[in-house]
Amino acid sequence: MKKLVVVLSILFLIFQCKEKKVVFCEQAIICDFALYPNPADSLVNISFKSNAAQEGSLAVFNLYGQQEIIQSFEILSGENENQLDLIDLSEGSYILRFMSEADTITSRLLKKSE
Repeated sequence: MKKLVVVLSILFLIFQCKEKKVVFCEQAIICDFALYPNPADSLVNISFKSNAAQEGSLAVFNLYGQQEIIQSFEILSGENENQLDLIDLSEGSYILRFMSEADTITSRLLKKSE
């Protein structure tokens, strides 16, 4: 039963893992979301545009659904660029979840060895 729960959790995260690209930025709160480089070794860059200042956070989950990293930050109106330190993560696949007051964007993240 425990294996079934783990498998279902992984499938849930994978199927929810679609990079959100918004075509009409003036209608969205967050748009032009980019995660690079991917795969990454020690740092990953996250860039996006926002049409409103707000609070945001980035969370990284392993494929068992366990949170590995959480980072809060201030989202500025306009262009934004953040870096996420991956140095403490093992090599493998992860789910990155970007959360703002109005949007949630989920993306796959691959951590390679340094």
